[in-house]
Amino acid sequence: MALRDDEEELHMVHVDDQDHKAVIGILYEIGNRDPFYDQLTEKLRELKTTPTVADGMVELKSPQKRTGSYFRYMGSLTTPPCTENVVWNILGKGRELSQEQRQLSTTPLPHQDNRPPHPLNGHPVAFYNPPKNTISIQSLVQ
Repeated sequence: MALRDDEEELHMVHVDDQDHKAVIGILYEIGNRDPFYDQLTEKLRELKTTPTVADGMVELKSPQKRTGSYFRYMGSLTTPPCTENVVWNILGKGRELSQEQRQLSTTPLPHQDNRPPHPLNGHPVAFYNPPKNTISIQSLVQ
């Protein structure tokens, strides 16, 4: 997915004891400060000196208020070794991120390698939309 200059994408990679991987992805537009993103600030600072940081707890009420819908598909990690069979979950509605918060996330990190987008190759993308939830899919596909 190509992002515009006023967009950002956050990936949170989760690994269980059997080395299964899942990613939660959040799409951002530059705008107001995001309280959820503020929880990650210290971890982002740690990433400047090490390729991974220890796990920790984050409060998910903020993202859940905005959307309960999400997209899910099987894919791979976007950094080497680009591990396959990763469950991707992308929030169905974008959030806003302040310019100051964006600066923190775009400061050069030691592992900025990423792979270009790959074709779906027949892999399905599922959309989950809980009852009483509204979302415009068109705004995500543009």
